[in-house]
Amino acid sequence: LANRDGNQMIGSSGKTTLLYGLAHELKKDGLRVVVLGEAARDVSRLGFPLNLETTFESQLLILMKMIEGELVHSNSEIDVLLSDRSVIDQIPYSRLGKLNVSEFEEIMNIIKSYLKVKPYDLIIRLEGGNLIEDDGVREKDVSYLALIKEEFIRIYNDSEFWKGVEPITCMWIPQYKLTDIDREINKITDYYYRCL
Repeated sequence: LANRDGNQMIGSSGKTTLLYGLAHELKKDGLRVVVLGEAARDVSRLGFPLNLETTFESQLLILMKMIEGELVHSNSEIDVLLSDRSVIDQIPYSRLGKLNVSEFEEIMNIIKSYLKVKPYDLIIRLEGGNLIEDDGVREKDVSYLALIKEEFIRIYNDSEFWKGVEPITCMWIPQYKLTDIDREINKITDYYYRCL
């Protein structure tokens, strides 16, 4: 979920469906909502490698496109900004890609600096939906995907990473299935109206 200051929704397979369902519900309530797609798809179309083959240039371009999208919309007249990914997503992909140590540290420095001035209000982590659609962009290597998941868990539990960043609420939706979408949208919108 994101307001003009940049909350994000991230998670596993099924998040895009949930994201657009959530946008639809919030718009029905009269809110002005913008949805940001995945920057990685745009970068892939430009010929940059992703996933196991990702490079510093790929990750930097994805990160810059994400930040650009968030900043452009933070100055517009919207109520909620939703995004398929957050800048935090670049961490596991960068760590497991073809970046050297100094390149990875540079990506981390950009992310940490950005989060200090534009912290997210809510990150939603979805668990479930294990079907991987072969769309030419998503990685299908199950062991690699398990490593990405482990890296996300490590990041969210790493108190050192979060030093100096405003507290971010993380909502975990376990055992998510597309058939549960209405129930999950209701949970998220209820949280949004109560807490944000």
